[in-house]
Amino acid sequence: MTRRGRYSECAACDAEKQVQGLAQDIVKSLSVFNSLSYLKTGSYVFNVTNRMLRKTLDLGKPARTIGDYGNTIDALYEIIYEGSGSLKRVPDGLKENKDFVGFTIKFLRADLRHDLEHGDEKEIRTKKQRLSEIYSKYAGKPSLGTLENSDFAKIQIELLVEVKSFLMAFEQQLRKARSLESLARTEGR
Repeated sequence: MTRRGRYSECAACDAEKQVQGLAQDIVKSLSVFNSLSYLKTGSYVFNVTNRMLRKTLDLGKPARTIGDYGNTIDALYEIIYEGSGSLKRVPDGLKENKDFVGFTIKFLRADLRHDLEHGDEKEIRTKKQRLSEIYSKYAGKPSLGTLENSDFAKIQIELLVEVKSFLMAFEQQLRKARSLESLARTEGR
């Protein structure tokens, strides 16, 4: 089943409750995960700042406009990407796939907040092609400019589902490992 298909089946569901539930699950997961990480390693994977705490509120607000969507992407970027030290505290094995949600969040935020037309022509084409793949995957449309307000909630829900799945997979690996260092060593086998 495609991601869009799964969302379409739930289209009659109350998107607001779905977003709020996913956001709550993610915040709880981050808390449990960080506690486990601290017990095993003496440090947190996701360093939560006061600003990030405020951003968790944006995760639970449905994206009905491009502004709401931007707030969601900014929140995910700060919590997942920046919170993990630009993904440095996430084991490489979880980041091997180009579709890793941390990279997706980084690309979506860059599209919203930065001028992508810097660099050489090949680099610009590569960025735009990757973004087109991302938007096609989540909304069935090729770019931010082609999205309608109804697409923002679809993308938000799918991203929240992926973040939740990522955190669950990461937690399972951490529970099996004695430490993050041992997790990194076992990946190389």
